[in-house]
Amino acid sequence: MDLARRKAGERNEIAHGIWGVSNDFPDRLVLCAAQNAYLVASRHTEANLRPEDILAEFRPHLSLWSESCFREKQDRFNKLQTAIVELANVIVQQGPAPQSQPPKD
Repeated sequence: MDLARRKAGERNEIAHGIWGVSNDFPDRLVLCAAQNAYLVASRHTEANLRPEDILAEFRPHLSLWSESCFREKQDRFNKLQTAIVELANVIVQQGPAPQSQPPKD
């Protein structure tokens, strides 16, 4: 279950992150985790920063994604999905666990 939770976290970052493109990286997509984008944006609102300052503040929070990055993630998620289905099949084949009966007086 820990593995599934970690994968769910990875999936959430991908699904809920803020995606963009950059002329600096024409063959990549740029991802910023939503929580980091929110922190930078809220700081910008409070500090009235210039756009250049905002971009500089975003840079440490960005990750670059290539097609191979997506394929790797997809392969890892597919392996987890297969493992979950296999486990579910084992559980179904074993049937319900025996229930303990309360002691009779």
